[in-house]
Amino acid sequence: MITDRLPRSLAQLQQRVHSAPQLSSFRETLRLFQGVAPNPPRLPPAHKRLRSAAVSLIFAQTQDDAPIELLVIQRAARKGDPWSGHMGLPGGRSDPEDASLLDTAIRETGEEIGISLAPHQAFAALPAHFAGGNLRKLLWVHPFLFGLSHKPELRPNREVADALWVPLAQLYDPTARGWMRYPWRGLSLPFPCIRYQSRLIWGLTLRILQTLGASILLSS
Repeated sequence: MITDRLPRSLAQLQQRVHSAPQLSSFRETLRLFQGVAPNPPRLPPAHKRLRSAAVSLIFAQTQDDAPIELLVIQRAARKGDPWSGHMGLPGGRSDPEDASLLDTAIRETGEEIGISLAPHQAFAALPAHFAGGNLRKLLWVHPFLFGLSHKPELRPNREVADALWVPLAQLYDPTARGWMRYPWRGLSLPFPCIRYQSRLIWGLTLRILQTLGASILLSS
């Protein structure tokens, strides 16, 4: 199963970057991932009113000897959206009718790219990340990991300009890492990034991928 192979593949890829030992067991990794339904983090008083969001890291491997791939989207260019045109992961803000943050990730993924995920396909979760692309849109973002044995048809909605499967090896390839410049209030700020073809993966998505890799290393 992909849930057995993913940690081994990540450990091997991270070893090339950090020369760390390989993962000894998938069960150890799951303990670090904190299960598929983590409680929302305790927020300091100033942040108690912040909303939560959830994103899906969807891994697919069509056969045993095929590369593991991660689904990445490019958000549509929209005025007023702080993540306009950025590479990211399917997901969005929680709604009152969502029973859990896992339900949020499943619902938003279905709306954005037309994939129907099931709760049993979620095998792990990462700690929440603070996202602050705009002072009016501060969020706690909860990443959930899904494992599929096929690559379903993608049907992006108007919020998504493109969706593509990226080989995991490309995301953890040291030669793909670099720096980019982001314009902000007349400045040109440097940010670390991953380059894949003509696309740049950076910001929150890059931090989530780094957390995933660090969890694999710590559990080995």
